[in-house]
Amino acid sequence: MNALCRLTLLASFLFSGNLYAATYDIIMKNREFSQTEIMINRGDSIRFLNAEENTEHNLFSLSKVYPFEISQQLPGIDVTIPFRKGGSFEVECAIHPTMHLRVMVK
Repeated sequence: MNALCRLTLLASFLFSGNLYAATYDIIMKNREFSQTEIMINRGDSIRFLNAEENTEHNLFSLSKVYPFEISQQLPGIDVTIPFRKGGSFEVECAIHPTMHLRVMVK
């Protein structure tokens, strides 16, 4: 392999972000998250799975660093959110105000 090809390959690895990013599952069932808090690394993702039979969810975070909203998540649907910035985030459900998940990204 020539030097230019090696350099290009090395640069793609160095600047592609977290090479070992993980995806963690959070299940929503009985109008609750499967966990109340989770600690992940920057670049990791959380897959939110609506395991309800007849209940929709609408997840959101009002974090100034990483705000998001998942509108109308129907039963059986999963949505994956990558967390690319460090910090602490509260994830809530707009439909079920008792649902809270604290995500800590290191």
